[in-house]
Amino acid sequence: MTLIREAKVDLVVKEQPLQIKRTVPNRGYTVKQIEMMPFFTKEEEDEVDDDGLVKRERCYLCKWYIEKGNYLLKLECGHRLHKKCLEVWFCQNNTCPIC
Repeated sequence: MTLIREAKVDLVVKEQPLQIKRTVPNRGYTVKQIEMMPFFTKEEEDEVDDDGLVKRERCYLCKWYIEKGNYLLKLECGHRLHKKCLEVWFCQNNTCPIC
């Protein structure tokens, strides 16, 4: 006869504030600069290809679909992403996240 014992283990996780030392200067835009960027609302419907399949565009940053009614920013390179996603990105960066 084999005796199997169950052991209970209590894990204690101690939360500590995350401390980040910035070694690279912030290359992002200021909040004011981001607020002044022109945005638009997606008005067009998703395209349907010759086979009847819907071509749906995704936001590179959050991976969600870009749908009719979403607020978008179109960058100089032509890429379109959700406005909120790019606002967060541009706090630390000043380039297109795709290019």
